[in-house]
Amino acid sequence: MSKIESRVLAVDDSASDLQIIVENLKAHFSLSVAKSGIKALELAAAPNPPEVILLDVSMPGMDGYEACRKLKENPVTQEIDVIFISANDTTEEKLRGYEVGGSDYLIKPVQPEELLQKVRLTINNRQQRIAASEEKQSALNAAMTAIMEASEQSIIINFLRQSFSAVDALELAQLIIDTTASFGLSSIAQIRLADENINVSSAAGMSALERELLYRLKDSGRILQKGNRLILNFENITQIIKDLPIDDEERAGRLRDHLMLVLESANNQFRSLSLAADVRLLMQEFKSSMQSLTNQQKLQKLRSVEILDSMVENVNVEFLSCGLTEGQENSLLNIISQAVEAGLENFERGVAVDEQLAALAEQISEKLHQSIDVKEKIESVELF
Repeated sequence: MSKIESRVLAVDDSASDLQIIVENLKAHFSLSVAKSGIKALELAAAPNPPEVILLDVSMPGMDGYEACRKLKENPVTQEIDVIFISANDTTEEKLRGYEVGGSDYLIKPVQPEELLQKVRLTINNRQQRIAASEEKQSALNAAMTAIMEASEQSIIINFLRQSFSAVDALELAQLIIDTTASFGLSSIAQIRLADENINVSSAAGMSALERELLYRLKDSGRILQKGNRLILNFENITQIIKDLPIDDEERAGRLRDHLMLVLESANNQFRSLSLAADVRLLMQEFKSSMQSLTNQQKLQKLRSVEILDSMVENVNVEFLSCGLTEGQENSLLNIISQAVEAGLENFERGVAVDEQLAALAEQISEKLHQSIDVKEKIESVELF
């Protein structure tokens, strides 16, 4: 072991005993010495404290046990290992040393090999203890990060589920704000329609400047960060996050990814809402046109019947002046009646075709709505 790696403090009121310790350890460790418990406490709390203190039990003023007790009471020095050195080899003495926090016990006169061995063993145990503590803390941090990530993922899943039922741009914009708030962030967002802009905020209201910035920043790129302000853009949607935790880069990076996913999904949902609205409008116009056509055909049917009835009446009148026999009149009337009936039957078939066309249009409308719903779900799942 090098002097830089391990620091040892020897404490004894006897100069000769200190000399023995120094001579046996100076080649292996960085050494410092003290002749009292009070001085030992001072050196232990100074910068670059020792890793191990060799502490004589019997000293005037403050003995070794009292000095060790004070070391363990101080959070700054409580992790330093203490090896007691005493001329007393009784169980009671060793138990007392253990009770005040000692790590080991040496009996005077100190044997050089035992001294070196115990100091090395204590330092190795300390290093293993520190490594185990760091490993435990690392595992705890990893577990906490996993819990946080799982919680964040559940927020995204909840957003995707709720976005399926959003009926308009305002509801979708508010869902974006609420989801961002679930991450502990405040934000403003804008969804741009053909004839208006939908603006929402996590605060009580939105200033005129914020509204203008949302619109002006729509062409600033997909993602832009200025300090703790994060600007996200997707076609018709812009969001500004006001308080990204830039002091925690790992969390800030995760939140950037999550928020991008949320906004991309929201943008796809907005396109689906727009498509659904266009389809509904188109089908309404189609239904209206079909109804108008049906009404016109009904009027035409009535008019055709009137024309045919008038024709039959006129033919009967003309028969009187034509000098036809009764058989000839009946024959001609029969021909005309058959033609009238055939025309009316053909007209009825046309009306039936129109009704079938209207029913087909209704089926197409339903299928389109179902397709839109499925598309929304698929897009959201693929994004996640």
